[in-house]
Parts: sequence; C-alpha cells; structure tokens
Amino acid sequence: MKPHKNACLTLILFVAGLVGQGASAQEPQAAKPRESNESLHPWQWLHDLRQPRGVESGFVDSLLPPGVLDKARPDLADLRLRDAHDREVPFALRVRKPQLVQKSLTHTVINKGKIAKDDAVTMTLDLGEGRVDHNAIEVVTAGADFRRRVEVEGSDTSDKDWVVLLDQAIVMHVRTGSQVVEARRLDYAPSRFRYLRVRVFPDRNRANDKPEVTSVAVLSLIRSTGLEVTLPAQLGQREDVIVDRHASSAWTVDISGMTVPCSQLSFDVADESFARAYRLELVRPNEPNRVIAYGEWRRSAADANKPLEIRLDAEVVAQQLRLVVTDDRNTPLKLTAVRFHAAARQVIFETSNDLAWPLKVYFGNPNATPTNYDFARLLPESLTAARAEWASDGAAENPSYAPGAMAWMERWPWLIYVVLASVSVLLLGILVILVVRMSRTDVKPAPANEHQATSP
Repeated sequence: MKPHKNACLTLILFVAGLVGQGASAQEPQAAKPRESNESLHPWQWLHDLRQPRGVESGFVDSLLPPGVLDKARPDLADLRLRDAHDREVPFALRVRKPQLVQKSLTHTVINKGKIAKDDAVTMTLDLGEGRVDHNAIEVVTAGADFRRRVEVEGSDTSDKDWVVLLDQAIVMHVRTGSQVVEARRLDYAPSRFRYLRVRVFPDRNRANDKPEVTSVAVLSLIRSTGLEVTLPAQLGQREDVIVDRHASSAWTVDISGMTVPCSQLSFDVADESFARAYRLELVRPNEPNRVIAYGEWRRSAADANKPLEIRLDAEVVAQQLRLVVTDDRNTPLKLTAVRFHAAARQVIFETSNDLAWPLKVYFGNPNATPTNYDFARLLPESLTAARAEWASDGAAENPSYAPGAMAWMERWPWLIYVVLASVSVLLLGILVILVVRMSRTDVKPAPANEHQATSP
C-alpha cells in the first residue's frame, strides 16, 4: 500500500475514534442496563415498577413505599434494580431531607490593611468578572474568648459606591465551662457584587484586643426544602395510666405495622382549648420504652381545626410509638387520627429504548454491599424526572430466593450434643483404662518357685 493511502487510512481511523468518543460522552455507559454477574438468590424480596406513560427517555424516579423500607436494610445498601431482561440498571438513591448546600467561591484578596484609629482589620475581596450569586461570608480570626464586630459591604467597583450588607454582625469564640460557642459564618441577602469589603473590629471588652484575620471565605448557600412523605398511622385505644403521680392518658401509634423512618407526627384532636404536657416514647421489644420527644400542647378556640404536631430532633426508625399526655384533673383529650411524616427515599435512574419494562427492585439481603454507581456520583443535584409507580401495594417474595448456607451448628443444632456426649464417653473410657493399668502396677507378682524364695 502506498504511503499516502496509509496516511489517509490513519486519519480516517483517528476521526472515527473521535466520533466514537463523542458518542460515548453523549450517552454515558454508566446509565445503560448491562449484564450482571451478581446472583440475586440471597435477596428475599422484590417489587415491580411500571413505566410512566408517554416517557421513553430521560430521568425517572420513584419514592420507596413503606413495604420496601420495612424489609430493606436501614441504610438501603441492599437495593438492586433489574429490567425485564434481568439486566442490571444503575441508579441513584437520595434521602430527601432538608439540607443546606454550601459552596465556597474563589476570590482574590486586595487592599488588605489596618485602620489605625479603630485597630480594625480591613480587606477587599475580588470575586472576578463573572457575576456569581453569594449570600454568606465566613471570617476566621485568631484568639479565644472574644466577640468582634464585622462589617461587610458590596460594590461593582473597588473604590466607590459601597452598599452595606452587614453592619452589626458578630464573630465570636466564647467558652462556658467545658463548652465552646463559636460563630464564624455571617449570612446576608443574596448578592452579585463583584467586590466585598470586610472590616473586623476589636472586642472593646478586652484590653488591647487586636484582631488578626486568619482566613475569609465567600459562600453560596442553597437551602433545599427536601421532600416529605405523609402517611396515615393507626391510633390505639386510650388507656388510663399514672405517670410520676399524675393521672395521664396513653395511646399507641402503630406506623403502618412496619418498621419505617419517622421524623414528625400530626394528631387530630377534637377538643377546642387546652394546655397539656406530653411525651412520646419509642416502643422497643423486650426493652424499656425510650423517651424521644416531650413538650406541651396548647390550643385556643381560634386554632380548633389545626393538627397538633410533634417534631423529632432526629429521625427514628420505628414500628410502634407511645404517646402519653398528662391530664391531672382535666377531661382526657379526644384524639381522632394520627399521621407520620418522613423524608422521602427516592430512587433515580435513566430510561431509554434499551431499557425493558417493567423493572424489579430487589431488597432484603443483610449481607449486601453498597453499589456506589458512577451514575449516582455524576447525577446533577437539580433535575426533572418522570414518576414511576409501583405495580402493587406490597412486596413479593423473590421466587429464586435461596439464603446462604448456614453453619453446621445452625443446620443441625442437636449434633453438638452428640459430639459432646461422644467426647465424654471417650474421656471416660481413657480414664477407666488408666485406672486399671495403675491398679495392676500396684499388685506385686508372686514368686515363681517356692524354693527360690528360701536361702540355701
């Protein structure tokens, strides 16, 4: 083949390679269904997902129902997603709790110095030409046990037209006994100023306080409201109880008969006005109840139709709770209904013509390892997804479920007693043999000839 033909062929192959790379970049392989070498025999349960109508491509999500949360691992690391051809489907799992996403913006410090008359530190931060949103600043100063005032101003030029963003803000480091209270982050209204001028003033309650700024960060704070699921719970019959010598009422709250997350309860109460102390307990089998919330319910006639809420400091995973309300000499409250709230557990995946519906979600393997898909790491925080519904209300048992081989002691628990009895018999036999031998050694043998025993 001639040299120029070789060069042309090389160029064609190079261009083809670039086109192939471009196609790969547009269609991430991590999101496509693929053959899997992971056997799902150890997964006990499964649930079917239906294809959203009219959706053939793009992101699809589904909210995990209580039936899945009850039988899956608490961390949901045992979830697996397969399509109708039994191919593995990469997915992302999100717990939609309210959260604060903090992003630190790049900047350059200019015009740093001190104001002689105030002993204050001043500096200007340049965020660059691109207009970016920011709404907080974090100021770290050296020292301990101080309260220092901070001023923050913004401008689109570095030398004029300054607008006050913060005037009486405080950064502090205060020690109370063994506890330390520290405040560094200062929030202000959303802004797009390119320049920020920061001034840190000394603590006037400390002699010769001269602040030294260690670091400054400009932040973009995005508050996510999350997504909450609300479902009805079962309210048990009221019981008369005595708690700390106070006449009280108690109700059990059965959360769908399943063990699921709960972050808040809402009660419908028929009474118009009252003020009652309450406490909420977590019911645990074979253990004393644990108090997880307490407080006071107050209602006036104007709030007669408003549900009464109990918001937990931390989400709990529970099947049954117990509400105790102190009545004393008052008429017991009439509770008519209860609902529980929790952050939604959301499964997100990508659908296309390659995906065969319906999909199956497998769960219920305590020994499963996390998936850690690239798809989950690369998924954007904000996206639009179609909602896939579950084919039924409850989970079904995996027809190919085969739990791992149990240890021989679990399969044949009686065998250990046979082994112990055999060992005991063997030891007893050895002991008997030793005793017999020792008894024979102690007996002296009789003389072989009576004449040999007498001296000549």
